[in-house]
Amino acid sequence: MSEFKIKLVPPDIDVETLRQLPDLFAEVVTDPGKSLRRFEDLLCEKLGVSHALAVNSGTSALHLALLSLGIKAGDEVLCPSFTFAATINAISYVGATPVIIDSEPDTWNMNPEMVEQALKARFKVNKKPRALLLAHTYGMPAKLDEIVKICKAHEIPLIEDAAGSLGAQYKDRYLGTFGDVGIISFNYNKIITTGGGGMLLTNNPHLKDQASYLATQARSSAPYYVHNEVGYNYQMNGLASELGILQMESLDTRIAKKRLIFNNYRKAFSAYETINFQEEMPGFYSNRWLTTILFDWYDTAGSLKNYLEKNAVEARHLWNPMHRQPVFEHFPGYISGQSEKLFKHGLALPSGTGLTEAQQIRIIELVQHFLKTS
Repeated sequence: MSEFKIKLVPPDIDVETLRQLPDLFAEVVTDPGKSLRRFEDLLCEKLGVSHALAVNSGTSALHLALLSLGIKAGDEVLCPSFTFAATINAISYVGATPVIIDSEPDTWNMNPEMVEQALKARFKVNKKPRALLLAHTYGMPAKLDEIVKICKAHEIPLIEDAAGSLGAQYKDRYLGTFGDVGIISFNYNKIITTGGGGMLLTNNPHLKDQASYLATQARSSAPYYVHNEVGYNYQMNGLASELGILQMESLDTRIAKKRLIFNNYRKAFSAYETINFQEEMPGFYSNRWLTTILFDWYDTAGSLKNYLEKNAVEARHLWNPMHRQPVFEHFPGYISGQSEKLFKHGLALPSGTGLTEAQQIRIIELVQHFLKTS
C-alpha cells in the first residue's frame, strides 16, 4: 500500500510554527548567517558543547567530521553494522575502509568486546584504525564508558553518529558530546526537523573551523577567491535554521511524548512473552525516537508488517545490517550474528510525536488481533 493513514514517523510541525516563518523570511534573506549562528548557539547551550556547525544534512556532518579529523583514502574506520547506510557511506566518501562491528544484545549498539577483537586483528596486520564511528541506534545510548575507554587507550578519535538521538542522555550527559566530533540529524522524520539538515558538534575549535571552512567551498581568507583544496556546499539555509529554532522550545515535550508512546506499547504488549523491547539500563536515557519490538520467531515481524500495511498502518523492518549489503559485504567485518537477529526478528511501529491516542489504540488492537489469530 502506497498511502498510509498512520505513518511511521511523519514530521510534526504545528500550525503556529508555520505561521511564524513568513515573518522571518525577510530577515533570513538579508542575513542568513545570523539565523545559523542562533541555531548553533541554541544547540550548544542545550547540549553543553562548545561549538556547533549547522549543515544541510546529518550525512554532510559525518563527511565533514571525517574530513576534519584528516581521515583519507587507505585509512580504516571502525563502524557499526546495525545502522543506516549513511553512517558507512560517509566513510566511503573520503575513500577510507569501513571495519564493520556487530551489535551487543543490551542496547543493540556497537559491541565493545568486538571492538577490542577487531583492534587486535587489525594490529596483527599492521593496521591501526584512524577513527571509531559510533551510532546510537533508534535513540538508545551505546555503552559509552567502554567505548570511550577503548578509544582513549588506543588514541583513536571518536565520532558519534547521534542522528536520531537528539535529547537522549548517558549518565545525564547528552549524546553527541562524548566524542571528538558528534552529529545530529534534522531530517523530516527526526524529533526536530528542518525538512533536511544536520549539526556537527565538537569541543575542539580547530575541528569546528576546519569543518566550517570545508562546508563553505573551502574559500581561503583573501580579498579575492582562493581555493587551496576541494570544498563543499554543505551549509544549512537560514530558513531551515529558523524552523529548527522554533521547534527547539518543545524538544523536552516531544521526548516526553515519544517515551509515552513507547511505554504505552510496552504496557499493552506486556502479557505477550514472545515480544521484547529495547530496554534502558541504569544511566541510559533514550529519546525513544522509534519504538521497536522483537519477536521470538523470525517470520512474525514480516507477517505483522504486511498485516498492518493492509490496514493502512506503516511499519518497517529494523536495519538490514551493513555487512549484508552488497556494496559493503567485501569490507572487513567482526560479526557475531546479533545484528542479523535484530533485523530478522524486529519491527518498528509508528512513533511520531503527532500520533494520537486513538491512533495508537488502533495500532495496539491490530497487533493484538494479529497475535491472537496467527
